[in-house]
Amino acid sequence: MCITFFYFNRNVFANQYRFILVFNRDEFYYRNTENAHFWKEFPTVIGGRDSESSSRGTWLAASTNGKIGALLNIDDTSLNRNLKSRGVLVSEYVCGNLSPSEYIKKLSNNKKVYNGYNLLLFDLMSNESNNLAYTNANQGKFQETSIFPDGVHGISNTRVCTPYKKVEYGIQKFQNIAKKYNYVNKRNSLIEKLKKLLESTIKNYPDDLLYQIKKNKMKENHIRELSSIFVKIPEASYGTRTHTIILVDHNNVMDYVEYSMNDANDLRNLKWVHQNFIVHLHQS
Repeated sequence: MCITFFYFNRNVFANQYRFILVFNRDEFYYRNTENAHFWKEFPTVIGGRDSESSSRGTWLAASTNGKIGALLNIDDTSLNRNLKSRGVLVSEYVCGNLSPSEYIKKLSNNKKVYNGYNLLLFDLMSNESNNLAYTNANQGKFQETSIFPDGVHGISNTRVCTPYKKVEYGIQKFQNIAKKYNYVNKRNSLIEKLKKLLESTIKNYPDDLLYQIKKNKMKENHIRELSSIFVKIPEASYGTRTHTIILVDHNNVMDYVEYSMNDANDLRNLKWVHQNFIVHLHQS
């Protein structure tokens, strides 16, 4: 499971961030992962990568041309391991030349190629309202494109219109943080509060939707652990492994902050690696 919250405002004051995104990546502890870095073959792109997939895909990446993509798998679909890796979706978007709407049109013509997912696509240097989410569930039987207006939003591993309780909880907390700390001169406090949100272990349970989706796949005590924003299930070797915070100010300066588990296989001596990339966005 993964979860993300994001905010954008095209009419911010000069001392505010116009775009804020936070993302928790949940994954098996043993799955090999590359922390965020500039990609050798696409040096304008920042993001972590899945080392175990032949496509070396990603769950979240950003380009210096203002394109940002985020992927969250859909929980309510059966998994077909013969289909293509979903991690390539973000890579193709941020490394390519298509706009969000153009890329979604391309995907809608290949709806049965992937297992279910929510794909968030942002184009921060475009003058159009190009902030979209494309949902492809039940191997193409359900498709939906969501357009996000200015404001605060949150998505996890369900369709946009049917969020888990932890998403609703997180949206409220995220909104309060953005309202109080969305100022460039409060950057450190903003990042600290956002990180605390991503570390929240408050259980939003019972959650009927979460239970119905997971009841035949795992024990109820594990389902309960999934109801928090920060997930930790050592018995299943599964949990939150990466926190990412992306800030973009009125001058189009992007602050890409990542906290990743140094060695997820050594749960007794967990250490988090902190990285920070600051770049100026520009139109390609």
